[in-house]
Amino acid sequence: MAQTGIKLRDCIRSCEETWVEETKQEASRGNVEAQITYAQMLIRGVGGMRQNINLGIQYLRTAAKKSAEASIKLGKIYLKGKIVRQDLNEAYFYLRLVTLYKCKCGRFAEQYHANRVSNVHLCYPTEALEYLRQLPNDPMAEQRFRDQFAAWRDNKSIHR
Repeated sequence: MAQTGIKLRDCIRSCEETWVEETKQEASRGNVEAQITYAQMLIRGVGGMRQNINLGIQYLRTAAKKSAEASIKLGKIYLKGKIVRQDLNEAYFYLRLVTLYKCKCGRFAEQYHANRVSNVHLCYPTEALEYLRQLPNDPMAEQRFRDQFAAWRDNKSIHR
């Protein structure tokens, strides 16, 4: 019996390559959700791509201008120090940046923030505050944040 068609693994690989390429294109066009997704692909090295942590971090930094999710991911990356060298100043910057975003808990805000419900969604500002409480007390941290934020906001980023 003659075999026709494409092998399943080749089909899956082709779909994965298409997905990666389309995500990359959307990220390059400025789509924030695609920037976050593509950054995670680069950091993990999925879809047949080689791992590129530095480029992934760059995409997250770009997305952080408009996304609490990207900011908290960066804060946690620098806080944990598993894929980059731990940097508590960078961790503080990005976690503190998240707190500037508006909470989107909506009608569940009171219940969520009182810990009466937990399955609504992630509240990035609340989560960031919890991580900030874990950082060592640094009396200069807030002033450094303000200085860094002013430069970051004006695209004069001093971040690596």
